[in-house]
Amino acid sequence: MCYSIQTDKNIREMAEYFEANYSSRTEEFFLSQNSKAKIPGNDNRVFKNYYAPVIINRKGKREIVPLRYNLLPGFCESDKYQFFNQQKKKYEELNTYNAKIENIERARAYENLFMNHHCVIPILSFFEWVKQDGKTKEVEFFSESKKTKYLLAGGVWDHWGPKDLDEGINSFAIITTPPRVEVEKVGHHRSPLLLKEESIDKWIRPDKNKNNKNEIYSLIENNYDEVLENRFLI
Repeated sequence: MCYSIQTDKNIREMAEYFEANYSSRTEEFFLSQNSKAKIPGNDNRVFKNYYAPVIINRKGKREIVPLRYNLLPGFCESDKYQFFNQQKKKYEELNTYNAKIENIERARAYENLFMNHHCVIPILSFFEWVKQDGKTKEVEFFSESKKTKYLLAGGVWDHWGPKDLDEGINSFAIITTPPRVEVEKVGHHRSPLLLKEESIDKWIRPDKNKNNKNEIYSLIENNYDEVLENRFLI
């Protein structure tokens, strides 16, 4: 599980780096101090229901758009993804900010998104809670490689509301995999899917008609080849 990430709010610089399109609305969204939406603060941290700049495929080109970190499936009748808890006799909201790769083709929230609505989340680092010496500690994972500024998390996204992408709620989930060696060593059991930079276009433009599902899974199996560093924050 990846409960928090650190992003970059400099949309113009990010767009230049990835040769991606973006709108003035996207740039203004992350600079606004009066937005009703949750946006990263000065520490650039993104938590559940915060918005992050995410790369999607739009009209055959890369585009950076603001997506909420906690997927709201398009089939939902309201702006919350809920289930009725029979024991508590009340509705409770489901957490959909992480999608396990092992059941992504079976889980209702993600099954229609995999091989259809993929996205890439450029991040500077990601955060996990681990237990060490009998205490729960927060640990940050990042790459000190000079080859790239960003780690690239693979995800799926969806649109809820009117057909216009600029209305309603656009949201995403980060795909998680069994733990990378660096993550397992410090005591955590899951890792975000990290992609290589050259895999961006293949990932955000999956082609079901050409039956390239095996190629997509190969991107997952041969993921990011940089060694991760870590530091404990608490």
